[in-house]
Amino acid sequence: MLSEGIWTHLGAEQDAYFTVDSIGTPFAGGGLNTGLRDLARFGEMLRNNGRFDGQQIVPQAVVDDIRRGGDKQIFAKAGYDLLKGWSYRSMWWVTDKEGGAFMARGVHGQRIYVDPKAEMVSVRYASHPVASNSANDPVTLPAFDALAAYLSKLPLSTAYEEEIPMITTTTHAIEGRQITAYLDIVSAESVQGINVIRDVFAGMRDFFGGRSQTLERALKEARIQATDEIKERARALQADAVVGLDFEISMPSGKGGMVVVFVTGTAVKLN
Repeated sequence: MLSEGIWTHLGAEQDAYFTVDSIGTPFAGGGLNTGLRDLARFGEMLRNNGRFDGQQIVPQAVVDDIRRGGDKQIFAKAGYDLLKGWSYRSMWWVTDKEGGAFMARGVHGQRIYVDPKAEMVSVRYASHPVASNSANDPVTLPAFDALAAYLSKLPLSTAYEEEIPMITTTTHAIEGRQITAYLDIVSAESVQGINVIRDVFAGMRDFFGGRSQTLERALKEARIQATDEIKERARALQADAVVGLDFEISMPSGKGGMVVVFVTGTAVKLN
């Protein structure tokens, strides 16, 4: 359910998994294993009220419920000296910050820190030798606060480049715009793992009818990731657009079910 309902909709780069006990019961209280950037995607989905890439993945009511927090008086009895004014709700630690920041915490320093007001998501993996949040909080909490304070003061055009969308096209010209400078060739690639065997059992008719849902999903996610990456590389060149996009798809033999999407284009400036 977690895989089909959430993870596959986040454009995750890597599979995630839960640690299980001797009889196969998932240890959901602390056994989630993910890639760091995928964890950031999860946090960004929550920052956007459950939406990601134009999809409502988690109902907004769920996120609203988390952000409302729990009973602060009951939480205060726990005696967390560094968390005065905080509360706890649905496995999330809810701060007393004006913007309603909230956080998931692991005892060895793992963190998902979401600050809606600062439009910030910060994630951290760690292996602190002391299994206690009190060993990490004196360092991590001030760092998150400082980042949020800094980002909140930046103009939107400086802090959030996504506000001005990067134009991408397979053509070599853009109607109504003039190319004033050709900056450089940019490229990117994305690798997705697929499990055709699982897809066969999930939908025999789809597979033998010439369509594999797993392959289609992997191709779509790979194209999206490669396109996003090429946009970032074009932004680094201060480009306004990428023209002449060309996609190449390959499925390397002997790689255990992988699809690779490679995209190239030319970063340009527009009038």
